Amino acid sequence: MSYLVHSWARMVQDFEHETVELVRLDGQRIQLSSPGTSDPYRTFLSATYDFVDRVLILNLVHGDQVEVEIGGFPDDDHRRGDRLCVYLDQNQWIKLAQYVHTPDKLTAPERAAAETVCRWARDQRILLPLSGAHLTEIASARSRYRNTLVPLMLELCRGWQMRSPIRVRQDELRAMFRVRQAGQQTSEEARPAVFTLEPGALFGTDASPPTGGTVPPEFAELHRRVTWVTAMYSSVLDDEPIERGQADELADRWAKSLHELAVELKRNTAARENSRTVIRTRLIVDMRDDVIEAALAAGMPLERFEAWHTEEAEQDLLATPYVGTVYEATHARLRNAGDVWHGHDLNDLLYLACASAYADVVACENKAADYLARAWRSRSGGAKLVKTLPALVEHLQPILR
Repeated sequence: MSYLVHSWARMVQDFEHETVELVRLDGQRIQLSSPGTSDPYRTFLSATYDFVDRVLILNLVHGDQVEVEIGGFPDDDHRRGDRLCVYLDQNQWIKLAQYVHTPDKLTAPERAAAETVCRWARDQRILLPLSGAHLTEIASARSRYRNTLVPLMLELCRGWQMRSPIRVRQDELRAMFRVRQAGQQTSEEARPAVFTLEPGALFGTDASPPTGGTVPPEFAELHRRVTWVTAMYSSVLDDEPIERGQADELADRWAKSLHELAVELKRNTAARENSRTVIRTRLIVDMRDDVIEAALAAGMPLERFEAWHTEEAEQDLLATPYVGTVYEATHARLRNAGDVWHGHDLNDLLYLACASAYADVVACENKAADYLARAWRSRSGGAKLVKTLPALVEHLQPILR
């Protein structure tokens, strides 16, 4: 990155007029015509990359401006610094948007708390990462709802994402089986950060740069990161809603099967007495592809896997931060057949459980917070769980003084 930092101050791409301006640190300017680079989705007016601060400033067509941390130099953990990570469930993001656009819908304490949270995010005192759950929940929303919520989310997240819970699960399972197969107590290896600026992490995709070519590596890495940000932000800002018919159908089928299991556990005394074994087996079946891949990668033979499933799975799964939380939260809820499962519970189980395992604070609705609290009751670790923005501010105020 040294060549870029020591040569250039910023680069400004004007999509409206199809021009690029490069500004050196000594003030010299180079202006170039850039035909064919207009934004086809009419999302951005311009994009400015600051080589010194390593941020991308996007001017949106609706008049908003968002600043995005690019990261990668030297790494995202270095970029994060000592900022606390606060994961907001969608209902809390809506409260922040209401504070900006319709403050009369909030109580006075909610308005004061929302103002404080927005200020902390803008002042880079806290991280407010986005996740795939946030994007899927707004994908099918009406354009008016999206236009008030999405720009604020993009502004306050500053490019930070929560890694796909599926990838987090895969990482935990691989580490778990390697430790078990090696006869160790804990894993010494570092896993990828869950909250990151890494391109594609939000969806669990690989956004690696092309290999070879004559472009300097630092330029290739910068291009990879800027391309990811502009593509992702442009798609999220698109006014056209996305139909979720098939995804909702699959989620509803998943929820129905869990409700049926809950009813069976209530009806069947033997199953209820062995509910941990029943629910643990269901969880392993749901994760079967990842479990098999992780066990094979660790070199665990079939007979050893069978012994693990019978004798060690309980201990090992509970020791994993995310998977153990899913296990315990699922167990607690399935023991209550009166609490009917719905398709939207899938996002909560995937994303809120992951956030509770790796964030510093999670703000979510009452029922989710209660089940997560039960999932951490007999395990060490876990995020602070709060149910309102005022409670979030009350918890963080002494820390951020």
